[in-house]
Amino acid sequence: MLWVLTVPVLVAAAVGLGASFVDPRTLWWPQVVAVVLPYIGFGMAGALVIALAIRQRRVALALTIPLLLLLVRTEPWARLGADPAGETLHLTTFNVPNILEHGAMRDSMQRFLSRERPHLVPVQDAYVRGPRPNRNRDQWQSPQLRGVDEIGYTVETPLVLPGVGGWRRDATGVPLLVLEGMRVEEQEALVIADPDDTKASQAIRSVIVWEGRRFVLYNVHLRSFGDAKPWLSPDFELRSPRTWPRSLAGLDAIYTARAADVERIEAAIARETLPVVVAGDLNSTPDNWSYRRLRNAGGVKRQDAYREAGASVWGRTYHARTLIVRIDHVLVDPALAVLFAEVRNVGFSDHRPVLTGLRWREEDANSAP
Repeated sequence: MLWVLTVPVLVAAAVGLGASFVDPRTLWWPQVVAVVLPYIGFGMAGALVIALAIRQRRVALALTIPLLLLLVRTEPWARLGADPAGETLHLTTFNVPNILEHGAMRDSMQRFLSRERPHLVPVQDAYVRGPRPNRNRDQWQSPQLRGVDEIGYTVETPLVLPGVGGWRRDATGVPLLVLEGMRVEEQEALVIADPDDTKASQAIRSVIVWEGRRFVLYNVHLRSFGDAKPWLSPDFELRSPRTWPRSLAGLDAIYTARAADVERIEAAIARETLPVVVAGDLNSTPDNWSYRRLRNAGGVKRQDAYREAGASVWGRTYHARTLIVRIDHVLVDPALAVLFAEVRNVGFSDHRPVLTGLRWREEDANSAP
C-alpha cells in the first residue's frame, strides 16, 4: 500500500525536477508539475516519515534520493560568504497593477516608496506611454506612477516604445522608477514579439551607473496565462476529469509563445559585455524552464537573490493574499553580492514586492569615467 501511494509521488517529483531542462515547445505539461514541486516535496517528506516509522527501508531510500535532489535545487550553500565593503544598492522589483481606485493606488505607491526608499524599482503592469507632441505624459501614466516625482523619483523609459497591441501600443508596462541621485546612462525597449500580440512579454534594458561602475538591468515581465488559466474556465470542473484536457489545452499555446519570448531576451543578454541583473515578474517558478534560461543567459550563472540571502527560500510572491508560488525574481550577476532579500506584505497589489540589497564585489574594468 505504501508503494502504491509513493510511486505516483516519485514520478511527479522526477517530472518536476526535470522540467527546467525540457523546452515547453516540445513538452509543455512538465512545467505545470514543476510549479507544485515544493508541495510534492512536502508529500515525499511525509511519506518518508511513515516509511521510517514502519521500517520500510526500500521505500525510505527511494524517497530520500529525490528529496536530496530537491534540497540541492534550493542551493542552501548560497547563503555563505562574507559581505563586501561599499555602499548598498537597494533594488525592488514590484508587479503593481491598477486594482484600486486611482487615488488610492497613487497614495499607496507613494507611501510604499517613501517608507522603503529603494534606489531602483523595476515595475511591471504599470503602464506609461511614450512622449508625443502636445501630450502631457503624466496623463498617460498609470495612477500608481503619478506623483512619484513629489517624493524624489522619476519614471524612466526609452524614447521609443514599441509596446504591444490594442490600447498598449506605443506604451510599456515595465518602466523603471529611479531615485534622485541615481544615473541611468541609456535605455532600450526590447522588441520581443509581433506588435499585434496583446499578451506579449515585455522587457526594458537599462544601463545603470552605481559607485562609478556600470551594470545592465533587464526589467522583464513574461507573458502570463491571463484568461487562459484553466481553473478560471467555466468549462473546467476539478471533480470532472473529462473537462481537464480541453481546459488545459490553452496552456500549450502560452508556454510555446513564452519560450520564444525568453529566447529573444536570452539572446539580448548574451550580447552584453557588462554585468547583468534580471528583475521582474517571470511568471515562472525556480523550477521552470524560463527561469533557468534567463538565470543562465549568456553562460553566466546569476545568483537568485532570494536563495542567496532571503530570510527563507520559501519567499512566495503570488498571490499576495494566498501565497502559493514565487514568480517574482531578482537574478544577480556574480560581480555583485546580494546582502539581503525580503518579501513585503502589501495591500494594493496581487503580487508581493521583492526588496534586495546589492554591493559590488571587487573593482573591475567596467568603471565609468
